[in-house]
Amino acid sequence: MNNKIFIYFKNLNGLRFIAAFMVLVCHIELNKKYFNLSNCRETTRYLGDLGVDLFFVLSGFLITFLLLKEKEIFNKINFKNFYFRRILRIWPLYYFVVILSLFVLPKFEIFHVNGAFFKFQSYFEVIKIILLFVLILPNVLYIIKPINFSSQTWSIGVEEQFYLIWPVLISKIKKYKAVFIFIILFYWIFYFFLNLEMLNRLPYFNFFKKIYILFRLDVLSIGALGAVLHHEKNKFCNLINSNLIFIFCVIAVIFFYFYIPHNVKILRIVYAILFLIILLNLISNKYLENLFEGNLLNHFGKISYGIYMYHKISIVLVINLTIRFFGSIGVVENFLIYFFSIIITLIISHFSYVYFELPLLKIKERYSSFINKKT
Repeated sequence: MNNKIFIYFKNLNGLRFIAAFMVLVCHIELNKKYFNLSNCRETTRYLGDLGVDLFFVLSGFLITFLLLKEKEIFNKINFKNFYFRRILRIWPLYYFVVILSLFVLPKFEIFHVNGAFFKFQSYFEVIKIILLFVLILPNVLYIIKPINFSSQTWSIGVEEQFYLIWPVLISKIKKYKAVFIFIILFYWIFYFFLNLEMLNRLPYFNFFKKIYILFRLDVLSIGALGAVLHHEKNKFCNLINSNLIFIFCVIAVIFFYFYIPHNVKILRIVYAILFLIILLNLISNKYLENLFEGNLLNHFGKISYGIYMYHKISIVLVINLTIRFFGSIGVVENFLIYFFSIIITLIISHFSYVYFELPLLKIKERYSSFINKKT
């Protein structure tokens, strides 16, 4: 442990929690709609997508920076260790939530969404669903049939597929900025190509197009581009290192969210760039170095993977119990739905992290050359 290189970015745990919280709020309102309760679904409709894109910018940045450091220091990337670290971090909780979603929670009425029972249509459908989950293709399954309590895993599939190719790419290339910019441009050129009307006649075309849109390689690559700029101490980082620019970007995100139509797909790039500038400020701007560094917020960031994976279970449980106890839902009951959904999610995520994830993370550390946590 003492021979390991210390790398820790301030504020990013707090930022990770904010991303998870955005998804949680979005899904509270979505489930209120499922239960035919008064809701703010239209206002929060895209908040979850925004939170996921913030996750992707963070992931693209952190994974790329650590790979660049490893290549710089050791002149190579240890693929076996990289993939083993990812498996230990992602797979156990992912498969645990999948098992709960498919085989445990549907048996309890308290977890049924608006009285609806989750049923398999055939044994073939069961095999297909299980196979897609096992192969870490929940983003494909999300297009076919979202599964209660694990539909959010579509983004886990995207990240795992990104991790599959990214270390190989980083190990082979030298002109990082040019390659990442090319990937972003190619992603959108191909997207506009997919919008050609004549392609709609092709079999399974719409299915492929939906999967392609879910695969946020553009957003992940913007995070990766930020990692290169920070790693190379590019002058762009100094240029945007400003309290005014940070505040402007935060205001811009809020303005775009409330006043610009979200069906403009390329707006995703604008959000990702704004998130990246916010991120770079949070890790480099001395005036912001403790903005999200409180012990509580830092801990919430550490358990954010659990928050992301468990929150749907908590929400449905709380809404069902609230309806049973109160019947009608008013202002007080809405407050209770939010309060207990958040509290129960945090409690479950905390114990999951301490007793389930952390033991595996300690094993994961043995296969890393870096310490990238707060000590």
